[in-house]
Order: sequence, then structure tokens, then C-alpha cells
Amino acid sequence: MADTTFNFVAVYTVFHYVAFAVIGVIVAKIVHEARRTPAVLAGFLIIFIAFELGFIGLTSLLSVSTALKGLAWYQIMAANLVASFVMLFFMWMRHPELKGELNAALEGTDA
Repeated sequence: MADTTFNFVAVYTVFHYVAFAVIGVIVAKIVHEARRTPAVLAGFLIIFIAFELGFIGLTSLLSVSTALKGLAWYQIMAANLVASFVMLFFMWMRHPELKGELNAALEGTDA
């Protein structure tokens, strides 16, 4: 029993490291692409919000019908928001021009 629990924890940990490494590479690519086309940031923001809402809905559905009953949607949302803000803060510090690009993207003034 303890061995299977350890295996699940190990697989879960590796999955999260790989998943967040991939997400970090995608976010970095989007930030670098936004230098040429700031509208990419507005599109990414819309896709991010849609993904989060879909993920929260899926978590709510699974928490009712599966063994995830002890896991609430707001716990996952809080963890995702913390991770998102940490990635945004990191990118914001590394790329100070991101604020101007985001403003141009949201105002529709990018050329």
C-alpha cells in the first residue's frame, strides 16, 4: 500500500514539473512573440481565462462524480491563480516592456 502511494506521488510530482516547464516555455514564447505583435497578449489572456473556467468546471464535475470528492474547485482555482501570478511576476520583472505591450494589445493600438 505504501509503495503504491509513493508511486502515485512520484508520478504526480514528475507530471507537475513537466507540465509547468512546458507552460513556462509557452508563456516565454508568447511574451517574446508579443514584441512583434502585442495583440498576441490579448488573445493569450482570453484563452487563459477560458481555460481556467473550463478547468474549474471540469473539477466541479469530477468532484461530484469521482473519488475527488474531498477536492473543491476553489482549492484548485487558488493554486492555479497563485502559480499564474508567480509566472506573471517573473515575466514582468524580466521583461519590463511587457506593460506597454499589454496596454497596446488591450487598447487595440498596436500597429
